[in-house]
Amino acid sequence: MLYDFLYTLLHGGEMNKIIDIGSNSDNSELSNFTHYLFWFDGIMCNSMEGLLQAFKYEDQEKAFACCQLIGVKAKYKGKKRNKAWKSQQCVWWKGVRYERDSDEYQKLLDSAFNALFDNPKFRNNLNKTKGFELRHDQYGSWDITKTVLTRKEFCDRLMRLREKGKI
Repeated sequence: MLYDFLYTLLHGGEMNKIIDIGSNSDNSELSNFTHYLFWFDGIMCNSMEGLLQAFKYEDQEKAFACCQLIGVKAKYKGKKRNKAWKSQQCVWWKGVRYERDSDEYQKLLDSAFNALFDNPKFRNNLNKTKGFELRHDQYGSWDITKTVLTRKEFCDRLMRLREKGKI
């Protein structure tokens, strides 16, 4: 409620419409679980969820296999690595270790979302949301120590992509 009030004040007293983009919402086409083929760093990915779960794997072969997964299958594959990455607060990509709270990891996420934005269907679906604030209210966490992508990191990236084209 306070967030909505502050948002209204900061945007000239006019409240934007809000869209929930969770996987079980009416607007799930922007969910990480949705199948969108894209290439990231030379690796074919079938969903953003697959790529995000791949970041939990230090073993590149297992990470690349995770990139092929979509939705719940990707989520559950990555769950097997939750204890490992959470205890160290780091993720991996192509043999490089990233501290979860680092600027380098944020840049990796930016690059991943830029790659997803290259998919015309995704880009079109994202552009349909112009004028709306995007939220992910169903699942996930706001705490970076508990997830490889917080709700805020996710929605903020999508809205920046929509407005700027690349981040």
